[in-house]
Amino acid sequence: MYRLLSIIAILFFVNQALAQVTTREKAVYRLFEKPEKITWIKHYKGRLDGFNDVAVTLAYDGRKCKGQMVYLRSNAKFTLFGEISENEITLQEVDKKNAISGYIYASISEDALEGEWNNFDNTIGSTLRLKQVADEIKFPGHCGDNKWVNHYKGAIQREGMELILQKMSSTEVLGIAYWTHKKESYNVVGEQDRTGKLKLALLDNNKKEIAQIEGVIKNQQLSSVIYKDNETTAFTSFHLEESLPVGCIEYADYVASYDITYPKTKNAMFNFWIDNLAMDWVNDCKQFVQNDRRLKEPITPALRSTVRAFGWCDVQLMSDRLISGTMNYSTTWSDAKDARAFNFDLYTGRELALNDVFENDFNHNRMLKSIINKKINKHRLYKDSEFRTWLAEEDFTFFTIRKDGINFSTKFNMIYGRQNITIPYNKLKPYLKKYTAVWDLATK
Repeated sequence: MYRLLSIIAILFFVNQALAQVTTREKAVYRLFEKPEKITWIKHYKGRLDGFNDVAVTLAYDGRKCKGQMVYLRSNAKFTLFGEISENEITLQEVDKKNAISGYIYASISEDALEGEWNNFDNTIGSTLRLKQVADEIKFPGHCGDNKWVNHYKGAIQREGMELILQKMSSTEVLGIAYWTHKKESYNVVGEQDRTGKLKLALLDNNKKEIAQIEGVIKNQQLSSVIYKDNETTAFTSFHLEESLPVGCIEYADYVASYDITYPKTKNAMFNFWIDNLAMDWVNDCKQFVQNDRRLKEPITPALRSTVRAFGWCDVQLMSDRLISGTMNYSTTWSDAKDARAFNFDLYTGRELALNDVFENDFNHNRMLKSIINKKINKHRLYKDSEFRTWLAEEDFTFFTIRKDGINFSTKFNMIYGRQNITIPYNKLKPYLKKYTAVWDLATK
C-alpha cells in the first residue's frame, strides 16, 4: 500500500510539474526515468559558427545530462544525452530515428556553454557558443547583429593610416589598411576575442606579412593600438569614421546550411541592389538542395551537415560616393570558389563597369603582364614553374577600386588561390575617363 501511494505521489508530482512547463521542457523532462530527481533545467541560446541560431534546453539529475537542441530557422530538433565532469560537458546528438548524428564537446560555466559540434564521425565540425537565458527561445535573431564594417582613421608616428575592418564571424576580422603618405594599401587578416582584443596582420599582394596591429575594440572604438613592423613599434589609437551594419541571411537543418553576409549603407539604391544579389545566391543554394538526388533518399547521419554554403563580402573602399568590394562564395558541392567584384556609385545609384572607368582603348591585362614580368621574381611562388605559366596565361577578370589604385584579380585557382595586383593611379591616370567618380578619387 505504501509503495502504491509513493508511485501515485510521484506521478502527481510529475504531472503537476509538466503542467507548468513549456513544450520543449516537457520533452526534456520525459527523457528521464525519474524526472523528480532533476536538480536543474537551463535554457541557452547561441549560434553554430557564428551564424546558425540554435536553442538548447538541458536538464541534469546529478548523474546524467539530457536535453534538446533546435535550429530556430528550420525547427529541426535533436535530442541530447551526455555527462558533465567538472566544467566539461560531452553530449551525444540523436536524431528522430534514434541514430547518433553528432557530438557536442564544450566547457560549461554559470552562464555559458562554449565548444564544438561535430558530426557522427568527427569529419565535420563547427564552433558552438551559447549563453544561458532565463526563458526558452523560440525565434531566431538577426545573424548580422554581432557583425560590422568599420572605417577608422589614425596615424602611426605621424603618418596617416586608414583601416576598413570587418567582423566576419564570432572571431574572424578581415580588412584593408591604407597608408595615406605612401599611397599604398595592404590586406588585413586577424581575429578578435570575446573581450574585444584584436590581433591583425598586414599582408602585401604576395600574402607576405609586413606588419602587425594589436588593439581593443569596445563600442566600435579602436584604442590601445600597438603597431609593429621590422623597424617600428608605435602606440596610438584610431577614431571611428563610419560604421556600416551587416545584412545577413542564414538557414540550417539536418543536412543543409547556408549563410551570407554583406554590407548595408544609408543609400537605398545600393541596399536594394545588394539585397537582390544576396537573394539570387540564396535562391541558387535552395535550388541545389531541392535538386540534390542524395536528399531524395532516406536521410541518415552520413548526410548530417554535408551540404553547406558560405557567402561573404570583402569591402575595399568606403567613401561618400563609392563603395567597392568582392562578394565571395564557397560551397561543398563545388571545388571552385566563386566571386563577384562590385564598384557602386552611390550618387548615380548604379554599378560601374570597366568601360565606365577607362577609355575604350585601355587594355588592363597588357599593363598587368608588364608589371608581373618586372615583379614576378619577388613572388613567394616564383620557383614554381607551373605557377609562372598559369599566371602568364591567366586574365585578371575582376577589378575593385581602392584609395591607392585599382586592384585587379584572377579567378580562384584550386592550387594558387586568387592572385591580385593593384595598379596605382599615377600609372592609370592617362587611361581614366575624366570627371567620373574614379577620376575624382585619383586626382585628389
